[in-house]
Amino acid sequence: MGFTVEPAEIGAFEQLVERQYEHTLKAAQYVSFNCDVPGGEKGLLNEIWSSTDEVKKQVMTSVSKMGGLARASAIELGRTAEYYRGTDRREAERLDRTYPGPSLPRPPVSVGDRTIREVRDPSGRLSPPEAPGALKDPIPQQAINAVSSFFSPGYWTMEVLNMLLGTNPAQELANLVTGDWQAFARCANAFDKLAKFYDDVATNLDGATSRLRYSWQGQAADNASTYFDGLGKTIREHKSGMEKLRDAYTTAAEGVWQFAEAAKSLILKIFDKVFWIVIEWAAARILGSTVVGPAALMAISALQCKEVVDMWNQVGSHLSRVQRILRTFYGNVLAIIGTTGSFAPHPFPAGAYKHPATVC
Repeated sequence: MGFTVEPAEIGAFEQLVERQYEHTLKAAQYVSFNCDVPGGEKGLLNEIWSSTDEVKKQVMTSVSKMGGLARASAIELGRTAEYYRGTDRREAERLDRTYPGPSLPRPPVSVGDRTIREVRDPSGRLSPPEAPGALKDPIPQQAINAVSSFFSPGYWTMEVLNMLLGTNPAQELANLVTGDWQAFARCANAFDKLAKFYDDVATNLDGATSRLRYSWQGQAADNASTYFDGLGKTIREHKSGMEKLRDAYTTAAEGVWQFAEAAKSLILKIFDKVFWIVIEWAAARILGSTVVGPAALMAISALQCKEVVDMWNQVGSHLSRVQRILRTFYGNVLAIIGTTGSFAPHPFPAGAYKHPATVC
């Protein structure tokens, strides 16, 4: 392949890459405002909060490094375009032959528009996130509200609960699902939007790189194309990481929503049963006794007592299930953001395609 160069086209590519950098600045603000999950002191959310904090840091690092790569690349492209503008073509071609690198095939002539321009608007993807699908309803908070009237039950109701369960199930549920689970669910949608953002940036770079090959050919051009092809691939790998985070957060949130709904229904039934147990006590004139022991309670309403215990055991089964889901979430997200995960770094252009004319 011969040597061809149009400095104006390299300048147009520089401007496009610079715009991708500007998009990443908006993405960094988006991550800062929309990927935060407030921590707590107790409950299921507290068990996984540290991983959500690490996720936010890694996502911010990914966006910031992508911006840094775009900014550094734009600077190198600007220097390269300036060199070609002020250099005789023969001298530029002679220098180009000294730059090693594999030749790339010339793009097919059948490609239509060769204008170097953005074909997508990455920043347009960054709309405020919403909890996806069924997660829009704040089920955990609704569950707390539904049982809140039982946080301070009557004396005899609490006596029955202590004898049968050793605790107040309404308060236990509130302690488990407390926290801003809506913020957690919104993160899933935020990662989905960021995945689309990454895809748009990669598409802009891929299209512009292909079009630049028409007007810039030679060893330096081949190495620049190879670098930006690799950068586009890395960005799409990060896009895949965002999609994996989206799926992990969605699965975990769905598990918590299902637990809260199931536990709420069972606990309301428990209090209904306990109400009738207390009524039976009153009917049997046991409420006036000085001591009410477990044996008397079981003798009066053995079936209802068994049902209360069975329902509480069902709550325990649901809790075990959601805890398994959250443990899986914890491990998955740490694997996704880990050193062997989906957010591997990409080299800066100074070590990858730096034009020989710009070396100091």
